[in-house]
Order: sequence, then C-alpha cells, then structure tokens
Amino acid sequence: MEHMAKNRERRSASSEMFPGQARTRGQGVNELVELIGLPAAIELIRAKGGTSFSVPLGITLRGQEQREKLVQIIGREQATKLIGRYGGTTLYIPTCRQAFVDTRDRNINLERDELAREGLSERALVSVLAVRHGLSDRQIWRILKKSGPVRPDMAACAAARRVSRSSARC
Repeated sequence: MEHMAKNRERRSASSEMFPGQARTRGQGVNELVELIGLPAAIELIRAKGGTSFSVPLGITLRGQEQREKLVQIIGREQATKLIGRYGGTTLYIPTCRQAFVDTRDRNINLERDELAREGLSERALVSVLAVRHGLSDRQIWRILKKSGPVRPDMAACAAARRVSRSSARC
C-alpha cells in the first residue's frame, strides 16, 4: 500500500512523462534513456510509440500480465526500474519518428561514402542503398541530395579506382 501511495504522489507531480508545454522536445525521452538505457528505450518506443502507456504496478493479475509484457519488450531489470519510478501512472511514449529518420539518413550517407570509396558510381550505389534500406531509389536520391554532393575526396577516390581498378583503399 505504501508503494501505491508513493506512485500517486509521483502521478500528481507528473502524470505524463512528456507533457508538451512543460518540457522541451526530447527531454522526456532523455529521462527515459537515463532511467532504462538507450536499447530498452528504443524497444519501448518501437513497441508503444505514439501511445499513452499505463505503467503497471504488477499487483493484480492483470497488472502482472502487463508487467510480463513490458518485461518481454525491455527486459526485467529495465521494467523494474520503469515500474519503480512510474508504476501506476500513464506515460505518453513519443514516436521519435524524426530521430529514427535522421539516424537512417545519416547511416545512408555513411554507407554512400563507403560505397564511393569502393568505386561504385552514384547510380550503382543508389541501387544498392535502396535495396539495403527497403526504400525507393527516388527516396535515396532525395536523402543524398539533402546532404549535398559526394565529398571531393570520395569522388576522386571513386574515379581513381575506376581508372586503375587497384585494390588500394582511399
């Protein structure tokens, strides 16, 4: 019963983890990452992103079932931490869609540089990236265009490799 009283106090202090006007964008996610770690936070966002999530206490049979579902998503240790701080409250879990898109786009650009180093033409590397990331070639072109042209050192490296077909890395 004491545990429930503590959670009610927390609930009145912050009934939502991510209230839009009270916190800057991303601050609530940072708190979540700090509490349960980045891998668990990412899994929770993938599973529950865009929803209000009732954090179970695990006292009732239904609560125990919900707790086990949470354990399956983020692991026992992380679920215990989340329940310890927010059990009995409702958290809004953001989608973090833009962060995932930005990370994907950054990775695509890094892979583009690597493929250019290997001597692939822009058209060839766009095809490889489209298949690898499950995107259309048009979308890959848009992503690459946002980041600007191939770095001069990458373009020179690709041109040199095409001419000499050497196996030396740039």
